[in-house]
Amino acid sequence: MLVESGFDASKVALIANAVDIERFRASGGRDERRRALCGERRLVGIYVGRLEWEKGVELMLRGWARVLQSRDDALLLVVGNGSLQPSLERLCELLGISDQVKFLGPTKQPETFLQLADFGLLASLHEGLSNRCSNTCRPACRCSGRGSAATRTSSSRAAPAGSSRRATKTRTSMPCVVPAMRRRRRWRR
Repeated sequence: MLVESGFDASKVALIANAVDIERFRASGGRDERRRALCGERRLVGIYVGRLEWEKGVELMLRGWARVLQSRDDALLLVVGNGSLQPSLERLCELLGISDQVKFLGPTKQPETFLQLADFGLLASLHEGLSNRCSNTCRPACRCSGRGSAATRTSSSRAAPAGSSRRATKTRTSMPCVVPAMRRRRRWRR
């Protein structure tokens, strides 16, 4: 990808991905499994992790309600467990989104659920985006790099911790590392 973008091939080294992308590649029967778990929902999001305060799951649910509550075709899969699960389930009821959120419990094979989702959600109050991206991998994406390579544009701006209003107004797509680095003039061809 870098050489195709004009970088000198002698200055590019291929480093194997630490994530086993074959494990996360969509496998046969995906459509049937998605239909069985999600019904006819067209927009499926996923959160995989512990249900604890520092993971920001409450913020995520409030943001979901604010943005997607009116959509009958949206579903959020919550994979994991933790001490906050009962209170998070009650929060879903209070927010009117309990029919849009499925708490699936912990699993040793998160890829079986990740393959079913259209997008992943992260609202952690302490965890860096670049670290989490390697855990919630989207191997089909041609973008690479760490979040620190992105410039502070409207498409890469982060909302402050605990701000569901600002988080839902912020676009979450991060530009590819190559265009971002060109803008910052840190890499030379």
